[in-house]
Amino acid sequence: MSQSGSFKKLEKEKGKTAYCQTCNTLMFCNEVPASGNYPAKLQWQNKNGTAHYLYDYKTGKVSCNAEPDTASKLPELGTVTEPEIVFQKKVAEALRKYHLIEDVVKKDLGTDANPQHVGLVIKLIFDQISQ
Repeated sequence: MSQSGSFKKLEKEKGKTAYCQTCNTLMFCNEVPASGNYPAKLQWQNKNGTAHYLYDYKTGKVSCNAEPDTASKLPELGTVTEPEIVFQKKVAEALRKYHLIEDVVKKDLGTDANPQHVGLVIKLIFDQISQ
């Protein structure tokens, strides 16, 4: 993917990761060893170790040099459907209620109560409030 444009400069720190502002690909900040007259430097790289950004000396523009790889990309906006969000919220709320009931029942029945009895009481209460 080669795209030209202006980029907000990302601060480089060895070992840091960030997502490209153009293609949303995960990048890694690695140190490129010194070579000839060029000192060692930090560089944003793709997971295969190639430079993520390329500079065109003729145009003076930076381009994104990402290989196609959906595994390291951020999910596109809107990929989580509304029913999935509703379902996740319902599950989280049900678990919250279940744990609250469990705490109350265990305190009420005591620590020496039969675990099967505790589970049955929790289920009965949970079923009643979840209708």
